[in-house]
Amino acid sequence: MPQLNDLTIPYIKKLASELDIDLKRGRKAELITQIKNSGVPATKLDSLIEKYLKEKNKAKIKKKRKLLDIPELEQRIKTLEGQVEFLMSLIKTKNHLPHKKPNALKETKKREQPVIKNRDLPEIELNTRSDIILFLKMLLNPGDTITIDELVRIDALQNISLNLLTQAIKDLINNGIFEPIEGESIQKIQGNIGKLVRIR
Repeated sequence: MPQLNDLTIPYIKKLASELDIDLKRGRKAELITQIKNSGVPATKLDSLIEKYLKEKNKAKIKKKRKLLDIPELEQRIKTLEGQVEFLMSLIKTKNHLPHKKPNALKETKKREQPVIKNRDLPEIELNTRSDIILFLKMLLNPGDTITIDELVRIDALQNISLNLLTQAIKDLINNGIFEPIEGESIQKIQGNIGKLVRIR
C-alpha cells in the first residue's frame, strides 16, 4: 500500500492543496503528520497518494528519457559526420577533374595565385613516390598554382618517370591537398589534368 512517505515534498504539498489543508512549514515528516491529523478519510487519502505517486513516477521516467536522448543524439550526429566525411572522400577519389559550373570556376580562379618564380626549390633526394609528394608539398603553398608544363621543366624532376610523378600527384589530389583545375598546358596528366592548385 503506497504511503505518504513515498511522495516527495512537492507532491505532498500538492496533495494537501487538493484536500484544502493549509500546511505549516516543516520537514517532510511534520508535513505528513499534519495531513494525517487533518481528519481526511483513509480511502480518499489513499486514492490521492496513488494519484500523485503515479504522477511522480511519470515525471521521473520522462526525465530519464530526456537524459538518455542527449547521448543518443550526439551519437547520431557523430554517425552523420562520419557518413559525410566518407562521401566527401569518395567524391575526391572518383572525380579527379570534376566538371565545375561557371560560378565554381570563377571562385577557383579567384583563389588561384601564380607560383612565385624565384622561389628556392627544396633540396631533397627524389627516389620514391613519398619523396616526390614531399617535394611537391614544399614547392607549392596553399593557393599557389602550377601547370604540368611548368612542373615537368623543374630540374629536380627531370630524372623522375612520368608514371611516378603522376602517381604522386594523384595521391595529393585524393588526399585533398591538390586540386586539378582547367589550365592551358601542352602536357597533361591522364589526358585532362593541365594545371594544379594547392588548396591546403
